[in-house]
Amino acid sequence: MAAVTALFLYTLKAGDHLVISDVSYAATAEMTNELIPRLGIAVTNVNMSDPQNVADAIRPNTKLVYAESPSNPILRLTDIEVVSQIAHDHGARFAVDATFSSPIGVHPIRLGADFVIHSLT
Repeated sequence: MAAVTALFLYTLKAGDHLVISDVSYAATAEMTNELIPRLGIAVTNVNMSDPQNVADAIRPNTKLVYAESPSNPILRLTDIEVVSQIAHDHGARFAVDATFSSPIGVHPIRLGADFVIHSLT
């Protein structure tokens, strides 16, 4: 959570918008449902298994798109390459929590992600 918190606080400020997977690690979900909005940052939760949902959620003030792939706990997949392109086309950065797949399973940076998080637990 230290990495997730640092990422959010580094990339987002009051008035910005975050698009995040509607299925996330519980502590990440709590942070984006409670703390992040109190800082004046708008949050939209979307099912990222359909990239069109991401495109539809982006606003002019979207600064970060955040996915987990596979998501925790249901292992829903996000097409990292497609969602990365959508985020970048709209001037947003794209972050991926790839803990479940680990660096052995997927390399989000190679697929266009700007930031990657892996838990070491």
